[in-house]
Amino acid sequence: MVRRIAFLLALVLTTGPVRTRAAGATEKPRLVVGIVIDQFRYDYLERFGDLFDKGGFRRLMQEGAVFTDAQYLHSQTVTSVGHTTFMTGSIPSYTGIIANEWYERTEGKIVRSVADDTVQTVGSASGRPSSPRRLVGSTLGDELKISNAGASRVVGVSIKDAPAILTTGHHPDGAYWFDPASGRFITSTYYMKQLPVWVEQFNAKKIPAKFLGREWTKLRPEPDYARSGIDDSPYERPPGGHRVFPHPVDNYDQFMESPFSKDALEAFAKAAIEGENLGGHKDSDLLIPKPYWVVSDKTTGHGTPYSFDTNVPVIFWGTWFAPGRYVREASPADIAPTLASILRITRPSGAVGRVLAEAPR
Repeated sequence: MVRRIAFLLALVLTTGPVRTRAAGATEKPRLVVGIVIDQFRYDYLERFGDLFDKGGFRRLMQEGAVFTDAQYLHSQTVTSVGHTTFMTGSIPSYTGIIANEWYERTEGKIVRSVADDTVQTVGSASGRPSSPRRLVGSTLGDELKISNAGASRVVGVSIKDAPAILTTGHHPDGAYWFDPASGRFITSTYYMKQLPVWVEQFNAKKIPAKFLGREWTKLRPEPDYARSGIDDSPYERPPGGHRVFPHPVDNYDQFMESPFSKDALEAFAKAAIEGENLGGHKDSDLLIPKPYWVVSDKTTGHGTPYSFDTNVPVIFWGTWFAPGRYVREASPADIAPTLASILRITRPSGAVGRVLAEAPR
């Protein structure tokens, strides 16, 4: 089943020296990678833990700083609000991002969280013009750029526009998202007048198109799915009405809802690292790749204030963090202040979260 819901796995990876970091060392990460995944309850890590590959979530659980009781501080647990909290450390009443869309009185219409009629798309004549104009306050990326006169590189990539935009803030070097009408990764004139060479080169490879015509099939043996419930769930209402495996991937809308979109986004994120030389500068860089969502048929409401919507995984991994399970209360709003402390920069302007002092070495 595929449902858009606001569970977010907030995963922060830091790269730097391979050696163990000595206590009190002053070096900063060369590259911080922040990953958010929609529809990811914390209990998925426990319920499906034995199925994880040793190089994926299992490694993160073993080597990362895992906060088991991270709860959102706001009740409107929809995706745009969660994405904003991730790198602002703030809450909707401060950031202005109160929902995925809302009625804007001054404009007399319902608007999306990143809608901006004053800009145009770049990279395709189609797509929705978008920018961070409605976001109030700074993000971690904004503060990182301010700290060194713009020397750090900040890039956001996503299948949809809002995550790439709301996580990177007002002054990134680029925010890119997938346009299903053209099959290309695009941006808007808020950021630039034309796509960088590396993005054009990636689009020329037509990697998303290579997945069309394929089927999304089950990855594991059938008995492994018993804990996930039935495949033909009456609560599932996918586009086209097809709700059982295998799922056809015949167009870009179906591609976006399949794991193949994550494969394409991973390739695009790697292209961003190479194209922008992320992690190759003396100053810290920030990359935020946002896959689409996790798939499950045992989910609950969308945007509720209850624990099944608010309790999400928060994991830090890298030489700057002490591995372990931390049971003290935490929040996704604590991520940006904690990273600001590691990077030794000012926390975002509207941040209300605390520094998770128990995690850093």
